[in-house]
Amino acid sequence: MSLHDRLLALHGSETTEDTMPRPAPDGWQPGITWDGTKGTLTTGALDVPPDPAIWAELIADWGLDPELTEVVPGTVQVRGWDGNMGGGETRRFKYYKATLRPKTVAGPDTVGLDELHKSIRKDKPRKNARTGDNTLVVALSDWQVGNRDGGGVQAQLEAIAALPDLLTDHVKHIGRRHPLGHIVLAGMGDLGENCTGFYSNQPWLTELDRREQTRVVRRGIVDVVRAVAPHAEKVTVTAVGGNHGENRQAGKQVTGPGDNDDVAVFEQVAEI
Repeated sequence: MSLHDRLLALHGSETTEDTMPRPAPDGWQPGITWDGTKGTLTTGALDVPPDPAIWAELIADWGLDPELTEVVPGTVQVRGWDGNMGGGETRRFKYYKATLRPKTVAGPDTVGLDELHKSIRKDKPRKNARTGDNTLVVALSDWQVGNRDGGGVQAQLEAIAALPDLLTDHVKHIGRRHPLGHIVLAGMGDLGENCTGFYSNQPWLTELDRREQTRVVRRGIVDVVRAVAPHAEKVTVTAVGGNHGENRQAGKQVTGPGDNDDVAVFEQVAEI
């Protein structure tokens, strides 16, 4: 039974030849358009307004995932017509048209950002760093914070929160064999996922917006700097931009190569 038939059945009606919807008005033919970032869904004739559950079923019926796609509030349009139900009774059927968008992703409270922030390491009194002739380079690369792959944001938060202690242990281990005088922290790019502009389904696979991604990356870098700083006389922090840090629209870079989140976040850390 189709969704339309089930909606009519809910109201104790039967679909007969007399009550079958007439051809849709021009511009209101049932269907869907979708380009990965926006679209439109037009229903068949219904006798009840679609609620969120019905919109979700209609979205799924046209081949999209209702967990990742939603109706934009305030965009629903309606056009109606009266159907002859027999015995002098008429019923008004309506077509509904709505704009679609990728579903708004979970905010920071639901993915544990606040828990990560509470775990930020406190400044500890700096001890006299060991001095030596050796340099250790630590490459920070491809965190792609915000991407739901590989366990998603929760797994990323856990890995970033663990990184300072792991690095501290590694620095101490290396320093015992090769006394360190210099540690280089090198941002190699793609620390954030960004939200759109790199591949068609990226909005569906991103759990954090751009600001949230930057916040996680920034606090993670601050933790790393504070963790390794006591272990060498000199610490250098440097960065290059990755493609995921670019400012893009419609898949194209719209400003210069220096306008890059992978570099900007290190500027923020420097000011901190």
